[in-house]
Amino acid sequence: MHLKILPEQEIIQVKNKFMDGIEFLYEEAIARHKNISTTKIPVVMWVLLVWFASDNVIGWLSSPILFYPIVLLAGVLVILFQLGILPILWKLGMPMAKDHTNALLEKANVPFRL
Repeated sequence: MHLKILPEQEIIQVKNKFMDGIEFLYEEAIARHKNISTTKIPVVMWVLLVWFASDNVIGWLSSPILFYPIVLLAGVLVILFQLGILPILWKLGMPMAKDHTNALLEKANVPFRL
């Protein structure tokens, strides 16, 4: 003996409503995913960011905590260039840096590669 709680029509109606809800949520999730991956910041916004952040960069460079390491690094690069070692390091390091950067871009689902 089978005891039915809901009639057959109501079961079909609930099932259809459930499937419609699931389909709507799936389409919404796909749309959100595409918006995240295709969002692009206009070049004008980057220019405005650089323009309004320039005083902060100058302030950072006036700080001895950042200025001295930058001067030290620049001095080391000049010495390496004068000795002829910098071009060699550049030729060896660029392919490795490109490979590493491309791997990071691939993991982040960015559409372009170096």
